[in-house]
Amino acid sequence: PKATEEELMTLTLLSFLLEGVAQFIISCLGILGNTASIFLLTRKELSNFFNRLLVVLAVYDLVYCVTMMLESLTKLGIHSDIHTILFPHLLYPLNAISMTGSIYMTMVAGMERYVAVQRPTLRVPSQFSMVANDSCFHTKRLIKYVVPITIFALTFNLPKFFESQVIQEDQEFYLEVT
Repeated sequence: PKATEEELMTLTLLSFLLEGVAQFIISCLGILGNTASIFLLTRKELSNFFNRLLVVLAVYDLVYCVTMMLESLTKLGIHSDIHTILFPHLLYPLNAISMTGSIYMTMVAGMERYVAVQRPTLRVPSQFSMVANDSCFHTKRLIKYVVPITIFALTFNLPKFFESQVIQEDQEFYLEVT
């Protein structure tokens, strides 16, 4: 059975409200929240390894929120040719990469909390206090998580770069999904 004209109009309105208005508002709130989190967690007095993990997670989430906000602008009818050209080559893959990175950074943060709570005696106490204040050690340890997660997110989402293309017809740009 085909949808009636009224059902199509209702679906179009719902799409506009959910994928346009609601998504834009939530993305803006996410951008503000993640920016505030990054600002607060990078302060000197809050400098520890777990907070650095949270900063990386907030950066992944911030990129995701920005790409979702730009996508919602399209649903609201506010877009340009530049947006149409960038979407298949940058915005769509970046959205998927940042989501994958965010998921795995959340898993790493959970694993770190589990180890810290479940096995606090894993390190010798004197060695722990020495290492806990060493920012160089934090950076090396953070890189051991961030680099593999970023490489995996890029590799896993590599096909996203080839899923669509932009076609120009009569001075207009169109997105074609292959």
